[in-house]
Amino acid sequence: MSAAKKVSGKPAGEMFDDIPVLRRKWRAALKPGERLPRYEDVMLGSLGRLADHIALLKGDGALELSRSGRYVQKWLGEERWDIPVASLSPDCATALSEAAASALAKGQPHQASAHCVRDGMVRTYDVLALPTASRWGATLVGAYINERGVQYNLLDAIFASTDDAVVSLATLRDAGGKPFDLQIVHHNRSAGLLLKAEGADLLWRRIGEGDTLLASLEVMEFLLKAVSGGRGEQLEIESDGRHLRLSATAFADVVSLTISDVTVLKRRDASFRLLFDSNPMPMWVFDAASKQFLSVNDAAVQHYGYSRATFLHMKLHEIWPQDEWDSHAEALERVGDAYHSSRNWRHLRADGSEIEVLTFGRRVAFDDRDGYLVSVVDIT
Repeated sequence: MSAAKKVSGKPAGEMFDDIPVLRRKWRAALKPGERLPRYEDVMLGSLGRLADHIALLKGDGALELSRSGRYVQKWLGEERWDIPVASLSPDCATALSEAAASALAKGQPHQASAHCVRDGMVRTYDVLALPTASRWGATLVGAYINERGVQYNLLDAIFASTDDAVVSLATLRDAGGKPFDLQIVHHNRSAGLLLKAEGADLLWRRIGEGDTLLASLEVMEFLLKAVSGGRGEQLEIESDGRHLRLSATAFADVVSLTISDVTVLKRRDASFRLLFDSNPMPMWVFDAASKQFLSVNDAAVQHYGYSRATFLHMKLHEIWPQDEWDSHAEALERVGDAYHSSRNWRHLRADGSEIEVLTFGRRVAFDDRDGYLVSVVDIT
């Protein structure tokens, strides 16, 4: 859909005068004893250029677009009349429907804002809904639409505001066509902070000639691999006491590089590992979908008698007695984000002996997989 553009020569700032003018016109047309002014007294005769910005909506139930001015047609991307408002683009249809519904419910003009994205550009529009009565008994709503403020690029806004460093790199090739270096062609503010360099010291510089972490042999090989492979690649490195995750995707000879500081996540993971591995209670993590063991602690290995390697090739049902498979499976189906054992369960140890246990679990993300962390209390 094409974006709405101003068809009037009037400066954008002065357009805000339109709304007070229309409100005064509506109030002036309201006669004593009447709930709403007549349509012809508000919308006909003296609108002038404002008529280009007016959409006429009719219907107390499903709204129809009865008429529309040239500006509105460009905003809607639709020149037809007498069509359901619901058939318009969702952003426009929602803005018109909600503004009209509020105006009709209050019996007063209602002003709202519409935010529309066109070709990556975010545009904000004022929508003023003016409810009126018609001589034919139907309620008609005149909706005034006009763009407000400065447009901005949605991707640029995200690019500028993210805490991750985002860098666009152009591939440099030698005489034989082999990539040998990359040049920074665009970056956000976070890139300058994370790479500890001023913008002027980054832009258009070859990374192989710089002194940032991008110049390291490991990162350079990673980026050149992304150029050759063309698919998304990831690398984790340590730099100045920070854990950084690099993600690179190549589009022809342009590489999009994102650098995320995952230090806090790594420390949290290390703390979890310490508490998990050294806990005296048997504990494990299993995959929520496949029920495969993902990790077991030393206490579980010692208490159950399976080696760690054996555990990690097993699924949950392999430590359940066969006569309890169905009841275990049914209990798992009912597990939400947390589980507290409401009954005793039987588990099988590696030597075939049985133990009675209580189990407690909580849903966790583990190595980018959906899993459950389980602790076991032996009550045999």
